[in-house]
This record gives sequence, C-alpha cells and structure tokens, in this order.
Amino acid sequence: MADKKSIFNEDNIRLNASFATKEEAIRAAGQILADNGYVKEEYIDDMLKREEVVSTYIGNHIAIPHGIVKSEERIMASGISFFPVPEGVDYEGKTANVIIGIAGKNNEHIEILGDIAVACSDLDNVEKLRNAKTKEDEELTNKIEIIKYIVNKKLAEKEARENEKKNKEKRQRILEIKAKRQDEALENMSDEDLDKMLADLN
Repeated sequence: MADKKSIFNEDNIRLNASFATKEEAIRAAGQILADNGYVKEEYIDDMLKREEVVSTYIGNHIAIPHGIVKSEERIMASGISFFPVPEGVDYEGKTANVIIGIAGKNNEHIEILGDIAVACSDLDNVEKLRNAKTKEDEELTNKIEIIKYIVNKKLAEKEARENEKKNKEKRQRILEIKAKRQDEALENMSDEDLDKMLADLN
C-alpha cells in the first residue's frame, strides 16, 4: 500500500494522454490511484459525483478531480496522479491540458489543492507540462519535484500541527493531574498544618 513518502511518484504519471470527454479523464485519473493502492475502486465514482456538484476545473488549463466529503473510507493513503494532455480535454467549454487526480487521507486534499494549483498556475509552466514527451523530460521533472515538495511540505506541516496539539493536550492533562494530587495532599493535611500554611500566606 502507498504511504506518505510515495504520495506522488513516477508510477502515478501518464504522458501524452488523450481523452474524448472529461468523464474519461476523471476515470483515468482515479484508476491510477486505485491501481497503485491509494484508493478503492469506488473512489472513482466519488470523483465523478464531485464533478456533478462543482467543476474541478480551476482555470489556466488545469483540472484537479478529487472525491467527495464521504470518500474518506475509500481512501487508503494520500496520493496524486498526473496527466499532461497535449491536445486537451473539454471541461464544459474550457480546455484542460493538465489533469491532477487527488486522494487525500484525513481530508489532506483540502489543504494541498490550492498549493498544487499555485505550483501549476503559471501559463508557461502549464505549457511545459502539457508538452512533456518523456518522464525523463527535464522540465517535467522540475515541475513535478516542485509539486512533490509542496505536497510533502504541507503534510509535514499538518503532522507538526497535530503533534503540537497532542503535546499541548498532554501538558494540560499532566498539569490537571498535578493539581489534583496537590488538592489531595492538602485534604490529607492536619488542621494544624493547614493553619500554619494559611498563616504563611498572610
């Protein structure tokens, strides 16, 4: 099964793709994720359902198909599939030349969608991705490395936030335990000792 370290690798890329419809493109993007162990087959239908609710075309010839809120149980690991489409595919009157399929475990896709879009937002970048011919293509490699960096960075930041939250909760719990023990210690003190403590506080 895929893990965070392999969220986006060479096996997730299909070059020189050609699709007759956006539905075909979405199914292909989801199928790679399913074939490589990121999602269950049913996730592909969720990607199509998402498209019925709102288009995943984000402008600048880029589409980022992904699942719906209830897709969580069908995602086994976060993953990204990548399709340069030189001839483009129609997205309701707009042409997508780059298809990026996303599956985010624990809703990670919500955090990384915008960042991936930014990485591909420059028209020059999109043109280079669109016309990549081989997986060894230098321009393609550079752009993919940028996307991988952004994704991994966001996941690392998310993990750091979660760890900080856990540590904060643990610290609070320890303080509560210490306070409780101090209260218990006070309750077990004699009246004489308590009077002495009160006197010292005055």
